[in-house]
Amino acid sequence: MILDNLPAMRFAKQHGVNIRWTGFPVGYMFPQSNDDYIINHVKFIVLVHEYEGIGVEILGTGEEGMSVISDSDKKKASGFEIVGFEVYPCSVKFNSGVMSKHSMYDNLTPVSCPTEIEKSQIIREPERGSFTHEVEFVKNNIKWPSRWDAYLKMEGARAHWFSILNSSIMPTAHNRYPSHYILPSFQTR
Repeated sequence: MILDNLPAMRFAKQHGVNIRWTGFPVGYMFPQSNDDYIINHVKFIVLVHEYEGIGVEILGTGEEGMSVISDSDKKKASGFEIVGFEVYPCSVKFNSGVMSKHSMYDNLTPVSCPTEIEKSQIIREPERGSFTHEVEFVKNNIKWPSRWDAYLKMEGARAHWFSILNSSIMPTAHNRYPSHYILPSFQTR
């Protein structure tokens, strides 16, 4: 799941250690139960940074296409930039009778994720499931250039650095092969 080119980051605490992951599972199974549970509620927290228009060049994309805000408007322009995207998934057993009375875009009361297994949604053949989500925008002090820092510091970030190194070495290698075959043909003429 991606928002503004940032993958969703999920936080968990296991054995007293805070762990960060990108993405989230669609279900799970408790060790003490033989039932499968589905993730049917997701809370998204979008971290935003407020900027002020001093020396900021803003490109706008609207129905009329790409446009640049004029110099006089730049001084008073301000807005928000998305600097983080967190996801908190959980399984919630909803009352199917109550949920069936709602239409698709109705506002519901905020859901608190249960910690008890009895309040989680079991996957069963005849039962209908309800899926909900909530979105919260939170102001944050992370600046735009630093928004990827949390992803680079998470466990397994070595694979990310390998990708960066690989993407810089491969074009160089691919450019050497054609030059190896083309240059001798120029020298013989």
